[in-house]
Amino acid sequence: MKETASTRASSKTSAKKLPSKLQKQLEEAGFKKLTELLLHLPRRYEDRRNPLVFEELEEKVSQPVLAQGVVERYIPRFGGGRRWLEAVIRVPSRLPTPAYIYLVWFHKFIQAIQKGYPPGTEIFFTGKMQRFQSRLQIVHPEMSKESGQKLGFGEIIPIYPQVEGITPKKLRETIRFVLDNHLSETIDPVPEEISKKFSLVHVSEALSELHHPTKWNPTTILDPLSATVNPYFKKLVFDEFFYFSLGLEKLRKDLGRELRHKKVARLEWKTEVKFPFELTGDQVSSLEAVKEDFKKDIPMHRLIQGDVGSGKTAVAFSALIQCAANGHQGAMLAPTQILATQHFENFCKFFPEFQHQAVLLTGALKESLKKEKRADVKSGSAQFVFGTQALLSRLTQFDSLALVVVDEQHRFGVEQRRELASKSKIVPHLLVMTATPIPRSLALTLYGDLDVSVIREKPKGRGEIKTYLLRKKQKEKLAERLLSLLSGGHQAYIVYPLVEDSELLENVESVTESFKEWTSLLSPHSVGLLHGKMKAAEKDLAMNAFRRGEIKVLVSTTVIEVGVDVPNATLMIIENAERFGLSQLHQLRGRVGRGAAESVCALVVPDEITPEIEQRLNVVIGTNDGFKIAEADLVLRGPGDFLGVRQSGSSAFKTAHLIRDLKTLEQAKQAAKELFARDPELKAPQNSYLAFLLEATSIPTERLRSG
Repeated sequence: MKETASTRASSKTSAKKLPSKLQKQLEEAGFKKLTELLLHLPRRYEDRRNPLVFEELEEKVSQPVLAQGVVERYIPRFGGGRRWLEAVIRVPSRLPTPAYIYLVWFHKFIQAIQKGYPPGTEIFFTGKMQRFQSRLQIVHPEMSKESGQKLGFGEIIPIYPQVEGITPKKLRETIRFVLDNHLSETIDPVPEEISKKFSLVHVSEALSELHHPTKWNPTTILDPLSATVNPYFKKLVFDEFFYFSLGLEKLRKDLGRELRHKKVARLEWKTEVKFPFELTGDQVSSLEAVKEDFKKDIPMHRLIQGDVGSGKTAVAFSALIQCAANGHQGAMLAPTQILATQHFENFCKFFPEFQHQAVLLTGALKESLKKEKRADVKSGSAQFVFGTQALLSRLTQFDSLALVVVDEQHRFGVEQRRELASKSKIVPHLLVMTATPIPRSLALTLYGDLDVSVIREKPKGRGEIKTYLLRKKQKEKLAERLLSLLSGGHQAYIVYPLVEDSELLENVESVTESFKEWTSLLSPHSVGLLHGKMKAAEKDLAMNAFRRGEIKVLVSTTVIEVGVDVPNATLMIIENAERFGLSQLHQLRGRVGRGAAESVCALVVPDEITPEIEQRLNVVIGTNDGFKIAEADLVLRGPGDFLGVRQSGSSAFKTAHLIRDLKTLEQAKQAAKELFARDPELKAPQNSYLAFLLEATSIPTERLRSG
C-alpha cells in the first residue's frame, strides 16, 4: 500500500495524545470517549484520486472537485459594505489556450491567502464548483501548495457531518488518529455463528472500510450507506438492531419473571355495549379479536392502529366495560392531561351509569384529591381509571387490574408497560392504540409481542376534509373565509410551529405574536391561546372553553395534535406547514372533520418554496389515507414521528433506517430470538460481552423507551 498524506500524518501523531483543547471540544460535542468517534460515519465520499482539467470542472458545477493550477494574480473587491478577494487560477485544459477559474475568500482570510500563496505558486485546491455569471468559481476552498496530499490527493476522502468548532480537515485527521491508535480496542460482541449465518464482517473491518475505503469504491454506488448494498454498513446496522432486539427480549423475559407468580385475568364478554352510533366493520372485527384474546390463558398484547377519527376509543371503552362486568378494574393511560380528560369525559357521557365508578387521575390534581382517588383505585371501588403518567407513580396501586389501555403507543415504552402490569395482583391484558399508522410489516417487526388490528373505515356521518396549499400572500382571502365561517357558527384552529419568535428562523411565525394579530383581526369573535409553555390549569381552561364554544378560534401549537375532539371545528389553518412532518400534518388535519359538516385544512407556506417542499406537501393534499402518508413520511424524514423523538426525523438509531433497512431489522430480530431461546441468561462464554452490554450500558433501554 502506497504511503499517503493521511498515513504519514497518523504516523507522526500516533505516539502522542490529542491536544487537550481538541479533546474538550469533542467532549462538548458529545463524544465522551475517543472510540465514539468511530461511529461518527461519513455522510458521503469524494473521489480525490485524480485532479480534474478545465473541461471536467465545467461538468461538475454544484459538485465537490479536486483540481490543481497556478495562481496568476489577485483581485481585491469591495461592495455592499464588505470586501473579498478573488484569485485567478490557470488550470490545465485539453485545449492549447489558457483556461482560468476563480477562487473567492471573504474578510479575515484575505491577507493570509495573499501572503501564503503569492502569484506563481502551484496549488492543489478542493471545494464546491459554482458558476457565477460566465465564469467558474469556488468560494473558500481548501488549499495546499505542496503535492496535494494534505487534501487527500490520491485517495477517496470521507466527508463527515459537521462537529461544532472543528474544521472538516481537523475532524478527518482526528478520526484517522483514532482509527490508527484505538481501532484495536473495539470488540465484536456478535457471536461468531451469527456473524457467519448472516455474512457479517468483523466490526473493526467495517469501521475501517467505512472511514477509509480500500476494498470498495463508494463513489460508484448510488447509496453507499445502505445495508442492502454495503456489507460494511450492514454490519453496523445489524449490530444496532441486534442490541435493540436483545434488549427487548430481556425486558420481556424480566417481565415474565416478575409476573410468573400471578394469574392471568380470564374475562368473559358478559354485556353488549351500546353506543349512540353504528360501529364500522373494522371496529366490530377489532372487538371480536379482543373478545377471543380475553378467553386465553396468556395476557392479551394487542396493537390497534387506526387513522385519526376512525373510532379506536369505542373499542377501548367496550373492553374496559367487560372488565368491570367480570369484577375487575381497567385503566386507560394517555400521553397528555387534555387527552386523558377527554377520554374520561366521553366515557361518562356515553355511559352515565358508570360515572360513579370512574376516576380521572392526573398530576395537576391537588394532593388531597389525588390521595382520595388513589384510595378508591387501591380499594377497587374505582373500576374505570383514566389518567396520565400519574398512573405510573409508585403511589398508585390497583386492587385487581385486568386491562391496561395505552393510547398513542409510540409515546410509551416497554418499561412503562411493565410498571403498570406490576401494580396488580393479577396479570392484566394490554391494549395499545396509535393514530400514527405504521406499515404492517414494520409494526410486526418492532412490536413482535403485539397482535395487530387495523381500523381503516371512518364512522358514518363524518364530513369530508378538503386540503389546500396557500401562500402567505393569500392570507387576506383566508381571513375573509375564516370570518364568514365564524359568522355561520363554526369554530377553527390556527396552528404554529413555534411558541415565541426565533432569531434563528427567518419567516417562521410564532403563536404568541400571531395570537395578538388574530385577536385584533377577528374581533368581535373570541380567540384563545394554547401552547406547551402554559401551566396545566391554563391549558385546561382554554381547551374547555373551546369545547364549550365560548372560544371560537384556538391559536395553538401542536399540543392539539393528538385526540382533541370538537365536532363544531371545521377549519384547520397550519402556518409554516413546511416545518412539519407529513404524519404530523395529517394528525393536525384530523382535528377537524369530526362532525357532519364539510371541513377544510389550509396549509400555509411562504410565497417562495422549493419544488421538493411542494412535492412533499402535495402528498398530504392528495390523500386522506394516513397509511399512505406515514409510508411517505418514514421514507422522507425517518422514523422520528412514531418513535416519539423530535420532529427533525432523528431516531433512537444512529446508523439504521427503519424502512430502508427493514430486511436487516428482521434478520437481527430473528438472531436475537434464537440466541435467547438457546441461552436465556446469556451465560455462555461467547455471549458474556453481550450480557455485559445489556447490564452496563443504556443502549437498549434508551431505545426501548420508545418501542
